[in-house]
Amino acid sequence: MVKLAAERDHLKVVADQIGVPTPASFIADVTAEVIRRRSCDPKLAGWSGILNLAPSGETSWYGYTQAGLKLLHEATLAAGSNTAARPRPEWQVHRLPTIEPVPASSFRCRANGPATRGSTCRASSRCGGCTCQPGMCCCKAVLRDA
Repeated sequence: MVKLAAERDHLKVVADQIGVPTPASFIADVTAEVIRRRSCDPKLAGWSGILNLAPSGETSWYGYTQAGLKLLHEATLAAGSNTAARPRPEWQVHRLPTIEPVPASSFRCRANGPATRGSTCRASSRCGGCTCQPGMCCCKAVLRDA
């Protein structure tokens, strides 16, 4: 999307597919916390299973694009001439295009996956009460982790 933002004045982005960005640092932090709690809590010592982990909150591709491009644009502008403070070159957003929300059906090739992915942290709560980051924090973390 950053490349398209640099090339175009107007972007059409799917607004009816809902999910939540899941940064690598979130997965690592929750995994470490589950391991720590499992080793410290006798009630969890014998626990095993598969976790379906996702941060709380939700957004569409449109919302994620808006937030991500805005964060990168603000970081690019805030850095000014300080190249060390700027996002890496391929992630710099010098101007924001207009972003139009559209249904997935407006594209010839539809992305695979369900239209809605309701994301919660119930599984991680059951195995030790790990807390989740709100959606915007996840957007920032995904950009930081990339």
